[in-house]
Amino acid sequence: MAAPDQLDVRHRDLFEPRSLIGAIAVLAVLSFFGIGLRAIDEAVKGTSSFTVGQPVAVTPTTSFTPAQDWIPDPAQTVDDLVVVAHRNGWEMRVIGGLVLQPGQSLEDYADVLRDDGGDPSARVGDVETFVTAGGQHGVTWETHRANDVSIGYLVADGDDFAQLQADGSSATLDSVEDDLNEMAKSMAVSGGES
Repeated sequence: MAAPDQLDVRHRDLFEPRSLIGAIAVLAVLSFFGIGLRAIDEAVKGTSSFTVGQPVAVTPTTSFTPAQDWIPDPAQTVDDLVVVAHRNGWEMRVIGGLVLQPGQSLEDYADVLRDDGGDPSARVGDVETFVTAGGQHGVTWETHRANDVSIGYLVADGDDFAQLQADGSSATLDSVEDDLNEMAKSMAVSGGES
């Protein structure tokens, strides 16, 4: 019988090649489930799109019909409040459920929102009126800064109103301006008192 100090005891050191390969494999699997699946899920969410021609309900009283190629942003969208979408470097937000103060007109509210952001070189456009496809009153304005543009639209039914706000590069304004105008004209707001 062999003495205790002569027994063949097998043990593995963590840094031996066979142990290190196993540890790396386990770490890779855990990383995939912890990080990789989440990244894949976010990528799939980000590539979904609106159904062209189908109105999107922002709130129970506000809807709009998105233009083609605008990608919804579920991470920034808040149910029953705001829908956010992106296209060509532009971000567009449709906010519903807003209410004018007593005696306040849509034009008054637009004057509050029209802002140069403290930039003395910014050009803030005049408030212009438009009519939606459903015959509702709307106003719009543009603010131009050095390299970017902000366009706002408001549509009202009585005291209830909704806002479409878009911000992006002045270099790509031509690629989205018609879409923004059409989406604003597709907005529908119901409720409120006249």
